[in-house]
Amino acid sequence: MGLVTTFLLGATFLFVQLNEYIHIGFSARDGAFGTIFYGLTGLHGAHVFVGLTLLAIACTRAFRGHYGPAAKDHLGVEVPGIYWHFVDVMWIIVFTSVYVL
Repeated sequence: MGLVTTFLLGATFLFVQLNEYIHIGFSARDGAFGTIFYGLTGLHGAHVFVGLTLLAIACTRAFRGHYGPAAKDHLGVEVPGIYWHFVDVMWIIVFTSVYVL
């Protein structure tokens, strides 16, 4: 259930990001801030999409019973988890750079 919840939260993030792009009021062509804003948030959104793909694969494998009690059997969950934490840390940096400062 944790994988499914994480997937749904990531998909919600992408939906909110696309909604923000539609209603933000400026484009990437409107100066340096617009370029940096769309560049950073778009790159982060692309990484979230890759993470969602990895999570979807892990969820599918989990529902099919591919993960057993042995530690070596969990690599298919650990790798997307590590990648997802990388994306989380990057979002803290992007959020602080774009929205706070």
